[in-house]
Parts: sequence; C-alpha cells; structure tokens
Amino acid sequence: MENKLQEQWQQKTSKLLEIKTSVKPWQSIPPRRREQIILSRLRLGHTRLTHEYLLNRSDEPFCETCHTSLTVRHILVQCPNYALERRNLQIPQNLSEILNHSCNIKNLLNFLSD
Repeated sequence: MENKLQEQWQQKTSKLLEIKTSVKPWQSIPPRRREQIILSRLRLGHTRLTHEYLLNRSDEPFCETCHTSLTVRHILVQCPNYALERRNLQIPQNLSEILNHSCNIKNLLNFLSD
C-alpha cells in the first residue's frame, strides 16, 4: 500500500514534492501550533508575503534587489539580501534540508523572527 502511494506521490507535480519526496510523515514538527502553521505554509510555498496579492487583487510581489518573483525559495535560499543572516544562522542552501530537518527548522524560525 505504501509503495503504491509513493508511486502516486512521485508522479504529482507540486511545490511540496520538491521538499517532501516521501509519503512518510514529517520527521520534524515544532511543538507550538503557531510554528507548525508557519512551517506548513513555507513547505507549501504559500505565505502571506508571497501570495497575499492574490487575495488583494494586486500586483505580484517581486524582490527589489533581484527583480524576480518573491517566493519562499528566493527568500530562504537565493536572495543576496538575506545571505549574511542565513549564513550566521547556519541555514543550508537547499530548501528541502531547511524545511525537513529539525536542526534547521529552529534556525529557520529564528531567521524569520529577525
């Protein structure tokens, strides 16, 4: 049964598949509900910062430094504006590692609170 689910999961195309390659439960779940919500939104790639424009019917947000779409990947991995903070908090340069491993999630939550 799990193998069949895994096969179906691998055939999907979604932002979540880039981060979670297995149908097994998440290994790391923060203890507080608020942190769980934040992490879930990041994993799905749908945050207020990146998707609020859809609700407000306004223009899509873009990074003023890089002149590219403002996405979770861009903020957490690519944007040079946040490179020093990411390095100081030892945040990996791989979105899957950032959002899947408990040791990185604590640093990620610290990064977001700064």
